[in-house]
Amino acid sequence: MQITAVETFPVAPRWLFVKISTDAGFDGWGEATLEGDAEAVGAALTALRPQLPGADPLYIENHWQRLTKGGFYRGGPVLASAVSGLDQALRDIAGRAYGVPVHELLGGPVRDSVRVYGWIGGDCPADLGTAARAPREAGLSAVKMNAGARLTALPSRSDSAQVVERARQVREALGDDRDFAIDFDGRVAAPAAARLIRQLEDRHPLFVEEPVAPEHEHANLRRLTEPTSTTIATGERLCSHAEFLPVLEAGVRVAQPDIAHAGGISEVRRTAVLAETFGAVPAPHCTRARTGQSRSRPTPTGHPHHPPSSTGGLPAVSNPQRAAGNSVSNPQRAAGNSKDVHAVTNEPPVPPGSEPAIVRIVLAGCGAIGWEVAKRVYTQPTDGRYRLVAAVDPHADRADAVGTLLGVPAFASLAEVLAAGVEFDAVDQRLPHHLHVDAALEALAAGRHVLVEKPLATSVADAARMVTAGESSGLVTAVAENYPHLAAVKAARRAIAAGEAGVIRALRTTRAYTLGGVWVRDGWRAGTGPSSGIMLDQGTHHMSLLRQLGGEITAVAAQHSTVPEDADDGAVETVLLTARFASGLAGHSVYSWGAAALVEEAEATVFGSKARIDVRVSYEADLGHARSFGEGSPQGAAISPPENYYDSHRLMVDDWVAAIIEQRRPLVTFTDAAADLAAVIAAATSLHHGGDFVEVAEIAEG
Repeated sequence: MQITAVETFPVAPRWLFVKISTDAGFDGWGEATLEGDAEAVGAALTALRPQLPGADPLYIENHWQRLTKGGFYRGGPVLASAVSGLDQALRDIAGRAYGVPVHELLGGPVRDSVRVYGWIGGDCPADLGTAARAPREAGLSAVKMNAGARLTALPSRSDSAQVVERARQVREALGDDRDFAIDFDGRVAAPAAARLIRQLEDRHPLFVEEPVAPEHEHANLRRLTEPTSTTIATGERLCSHAEFLPVLEAGVRVAQPDIAHAGGISEVRRTAVLAETFGAVPAPHCTRARTGQSRSRPTPTGHPHHPPSSTGGLPAVSNPQRAAGNSVSNPQRAAGNSKDVHAVTNEPPVPPGSEPAIVRIVLAGCGAIGWEVAKRVYTQPTDGRYRLVAAVDPHADRADAVGTLLGVPAFASLAEVLAAGVEFDAVDQRLPHHLHVDAALEALAAGRHVLVEKPLATSVADAARMVTAGESSGLVTAVAENYPHLAAVKAARRAIAAGEAGVIRALRTTRAYTLGGVWVRDGWRAGTGPSSGIMLDQGTHHMSLLRQLGGEITAVAAQHSTVPEDADDGAVETVLLTARFASGLAGHSVYSWGAAALVEEAEATVFGSKARIDVRVSYEADLGHARSFGEGSPQGAAISPPENYYDSHRLMVDDWVAAIIEQRRPLVTFTDAAADLAAVIAAATSLHHGGDFVEVAEIAEG
């Protein structure tokens, strides 16, 4: 077996992956991310790359020695990170070639569980107590926090007091049966660090991490470790086991080599052995290198720093939310496969015509909508039809929160999920609107089914690209549009189809919002022109509702008004949309935000010659239903069971999964959503042209 190629894959905003290919068909992946210096590491990999093609990939130690010691100048974070990525990839190949997890190549497991802790921040500690309780409720027995964002080398008395107060809040929230660690990030000078450590002692932190910067450790660490009973941890910025020797000699008892910076699995293993000599605990550090997190696991599971106690002993994984996603009893399972991330089978996604036992889903986007979906859908029983296997968001805190909630690994991008070998069939995409097209095309190119949050895209051109890609892929592409899934809307459609309302004369939808300005104007909802941000989101929402009840929309006109508002949020905006249908019907949609909303609203009304049908939607209680008002029925009669609008979140995912399993059309397709988008862009165009009717077909044709 010979190495045939070494490739690098930079991924925004900071990640760098390494792939080594062989003539035997085994590919190995590693991560060489060096935060802020990925380009420099990429240049180092370019320089090292010629040494590997033609060589046997199983000569791992030989390669490591040549790569690290073959030049006159050695070491440093850039070279060490480059070698780290290559070493991980070579060990990945070895695991695949021998058909075993990498920890078995290191001597086999010595434990089947690893104690982990949750990251709770601390830079902006509005309510650290609440933040500390969340991981506890998720089952974690420890958390870690920053000492504070504004600490300087010589912190003021006030800043020092705030550090101690934050520690008090966390200890009070956790109680005495849970632990917390505190990270100084090397921000303070040694005298201030010594004073703070002394003041923190009565809060009993599990350890204090990186009390001084690594360049000052040789002169100051012993002065910090000897006077205190608090355990000191450090090592995330050290690049070899040789650099750990003086640190351990100075009394550090939690060694934190980073798998992506310290020479890969080979060197981290040597560092762990060295730490054992001093009675120190190895805790591989990995807060940012997401693929590297999975590579961190063979060391804690395969190194006997001491037998774990019944409560799990000291932590063996640094920052578990980003390493494993939760407090895991089986760290291999947290990587998303039944063996180990270094020996994944890369099982293909659900093939057409097959019926899997379960659809494995990645949640991409863990902001406000993604978090709601995670809570309302993926925490609930699914009858064995689907499960979430990973959470993705470029904001680590968001991905980590969902990961902790659901016990799945967290990643910054879909590319990282693929690189880590996580097996999945589908992507539930809950991203900001402007990211929909690229994310969906990426998932489809990877052969995964896709569910996209409404609206489909921010332009007709992007929507067309998504429709074309979806149709040519043969995969199930659906849009998370709530209204078609509501029992009330389905009942109204049935009543119309059965002629119970008679001849339909007109349609109307209405929505009053109490959303704050952030929902109207920030990047999540922002657009160009009057009201276009909220119109893009809620406009497609109500265009879908109108189309469900009245059929194809052919033209739209829009007017808007602004009146003074007492609140500080600016102005109350009201938009009136008039829609013409292919059937000859006319319909109205009225949106007003900043206005009082009702617990139960008639969001849609069908005016028929025999009866009026109200579609009532409830956001706060199970009061939503469809109601028919006909002759002899002035109070109306319910024609659908009571429901809560937010139940539709689950119904949308259920329908998408059923479409994947049954290989059928989902209730709302990319094509359906593209039609809704064209109608609302026609409305926005009308707003810019004096409120004249704009033909939807002209918009759809560009």
